[in-house]
Amino acid sequence: MSEPIAIQAPQPSSTGSSRIGTAGFAIGIAIVALVVVAAVVGNALVPQDPFTQDLGNRLKPPFWMEGTQAGHLLGTDQYGRDLLWRAVGGVGIAFLIGAGVTIVVLVLGLTLGSVAGYYGRKTDMAITGLIDLAWGFPLLLVARSMPGEVHAGQVNRPKSRPLLPTP
Repeated sequence: MSEPIAIQAPQPSSTGSSRIGTAGFAIGIAIVALVVVAAVVGNALVPQDPFTQDLGNRLKPPFWMEGTQAGHLLGTDQYGRDLLWRAVGGVGIAFLIGAGVTIVVLVLGLTLGSVAGYYGRKTDMAITGLIDLAWGFPLLLVARSMPGEVHAGQVNRPKSRPLLPTP
């Protein structure tokens, strides 16, 4: 009979394995803080309506290029709308959607998990089977069905997206 093999666990380095004090971490925190501040107070800081069209100022370049115009740091789109203020306005909406989805999934997961844990084996197996069915749905089939939902002249609005499992 052979002797067991001993494998040593890796030891933490003397400097520590934390990256919290690094410059990359500080830059990342600064970017996230900037986005959060833009989402919270961005609409109050917007000097103009991001949806107002000004065709006289259409397709202006950003500030680092020739031919820029004061007041449009990131330039304008084909309708003369300021791109910076449209992005700032979109951050708040994106956060609201993300928070809403997180709350719905949290409540649904806690409810299903509590019901499965309280009622025991058969209910647990049924709920687990439903979740496995959702996760096992072929993503390729969903992706294949999406082009059929887009009609000529319409913006891409895939209605099958809620069918896709999300981690």
